[in-house]
Amino acid sequence: MPVISEPRVPQIIAHRGYSAKYPEQTPVAFEEALKLPIYGIECDVQGTKDGHLAVIHDDVVDRVSNGTGAVADLTVSELLELNFGTADNPQHIMVLEELLEMLEDYPDKSLLLETKHPSRFGGQIEHKVSEILTEKGLAADPRINIISFDKTALDRAAELLPDLDRCLLLNPHRSFSELVSEAGQTPTILGPEVSWARQYPDVIGWQALNTYVWTVDDVEDLRWCRENQVPFLGTNDPEVALQVFSNQ
Repeated sequence: MPVISEPRVPQIIAHRGYSAKYPEQTPVAFEEALKLPIYGIECDVQGTKDGHLAVIHDDVVDRVSNGTGAVADLTVSELLELNFGTADNPQHIMVLEELLEMLEDYPDKSLLLETKHPSRFGGQIEHKVSEILTEKGLAADPRINIISFDKTALDRAAELLPDLDRCLLLNPHRSFSELVSEAGQTPTILGPEVSWARQYPDVIGWQALNTYVWTVDDVEDLRWCRENQVPFLGTNDPEVALQVFSNQ
């Protein structure tokens, strides 16, 4: 590894879009994040009753909308009846295709796409992601990264989308030795949570793998990431991160 005399500024990923300022994973959250001079955005996908991939973190809609129920029990049409924004600024849920179409307007931006597990649909999630990315001509696009806490999901992604980088998100409730022993050769990126990374800083660049640290909102954590050569970080507030890194 080359000697770097000055700390590198990490590449910033807007976690669930610009979620500190706008309702998470809504069109406005992604659009406002993509306008910023950052590396890219992060999203989650869940399967719907009618076989689509909804861009949402939870497996239920209760926390982030004015509705209730499991995403897997609702069709896209039913989901579109719900408000995922505010009374003053209503927002609809997005399907993966819609987010990818938005990304087309920002060719310099990347997408970290998390497949959520456990899922009622199991491996169908990765197969559907592969199908959509292939249809969009993105199956080998270096801007797209598949991320997951589930190593089996990444194994599927490696078979279906071998040209894309894959990030294994690390469960902060387990030790470094437990997690890296299971990582194997599937991931090309390791994704520790920030407090866990600070506890086990050897994870950064472990076995020459890239590193994505999440979710970094605290100013001191942001500075720590810069000082410790973290290549990529996810944050809910990308403008704060930009401000911290511009005032080095």
